[in-house]
Amino acid sequence: MAREKVNDIVLMAAAKAADRCIDLSLCFLDPYGVRNGKYREGPSLVDNISRRAAQNAIQRLKKNGCLEKIESSGKTLYRITEAGRSKLEKTFFDREIWDGKWRIVTYDIPEENKKTRDRLRTLLGRCRFKQLQKSVWISPFDVLGEIEEFATDNDIHQNIWYFKSDSLKNDENIIEMFINKEE
Repeated sequence: MAREKVNDIVLMAAAKAADRCIDLSLCFLDPYGVRNGKYREGPSLVDNISRRAAQNAIQRLKKNGCLEKIESSGKTLYRITEAGRSKLEKTFFDREIWDGKWRIVTYDIPEENKKTRDRLRTLLGRCRFKQLQKSVWISPFDVLGEIEEFATDNDIHQNIWYFKSDSLKNDENIIEMFINKEE
């Protein structure tokens, strides 16, 4: 398996930990099915990566500033850094280079235009938007042109608004929506 792929998987494991700290050695396949003398049931997060490949990836990611080492209760844990999250964002958004901007679409289409509203929701999903609320959608992808074209074709400019923002509070949760989809 290529180094970059292993790096991505290690970063994903760290990003998915509840407190963003993880004992990464627990995430990888133990060829004998034993960890610290205890049988571990169920599949590991990544069954096809060897312990050595994982350890090498951890060292590379630490060196590149994507992971930081944390000592806690006598255990060595690793936490994903901002640089690591940034790398994940760029990697898992279809490997596109994300420009760091969010595209937000909001609308208020009356009930008498329900079919148009439903078609807009379908288009937003196809354009890889995620629904934040009933009529608020967000995407890291530069696809507002398709939404603009739909608004023009359906004469709904008075009912739809789109924004481009380079900052969004608590965007970690939104980023997770896009990362989780790609798994």
